[in-house]
Amino acid sequence: MTAPDKALDNYMQEILDVGGGETMTARIAALPLWQRRLLAVGLALLVLVIVLVLVGRPLWQLQAANTERIDALEFELQRFQAAAAARPELEQRRAELRARQNRGGYLSGNRPTLAAADLQRQVRSAVTTGEGTLVSTQVLPNESVEGFQRVSLRIRVRGDVEMLRSVLYSLETGTPYLLVDNLRIRVWTSGRRQGGIEAGDLDVYFDVYGYLVAGEVS
Repeated sequence: MTAPDKALDNYMQEILDVGGGETMTARIAALPLWQRRLLAVGLALLVLVIVLVLVGRPLWQLQAANTERIDALEFELQRFQAAAAARPELEQRRAELRARQNRGGYLSGNRPTLAAADLQRQVRSAVTTGEGTLVSTQVLPNESVEGFQRVSLRIRVRGDVEMLRSVLYSLETGTPYLLVDNLRIRVWTSGRRQGGIEAGDLDVYFDVYGYLVAGEVS
């Protein structure tokens, strides 16, 4: 028996002594040499796999957690970069809005009460031009919106379709810039008229509002 074969027999004997069992020892000793070599290699590979599982799995889990954390940080970085890239455009838009105020785009007056009075004057003028009747006006609570003070009125007017078209066009296309919201139309008829819409058959309700720059409100 050569020296390598003798070493292999000693290695197999140590494994069998640990596991116990003389019967198993005798069976393996009776195997041909090439089968004993193959068995020894298989046992060595099994030990290696067990070591890799016990040691490698925690390392793999740690690597996966680190990868997930890196992905989350990269996503946050992209968000911050996008916000930083958008800042010049936002600053430009803010400057444009400031410039529009100087061109008469916002309500006049440095107080919401004065601005509301000016807004009522504009609504009354639009209704008169449209040959309608201004039934009522109500000043709504002011709101702060992104650096601006919104001044709003709740309006009720009466007239025909042409009056409504004229009023809305006048308010939304003139200066200062006004917006109409919550538009509601009710058709009423007297006891003498039934059926289609005629002059004077519309009750119109809507909110209209404009803006003051909050930093200049006193």
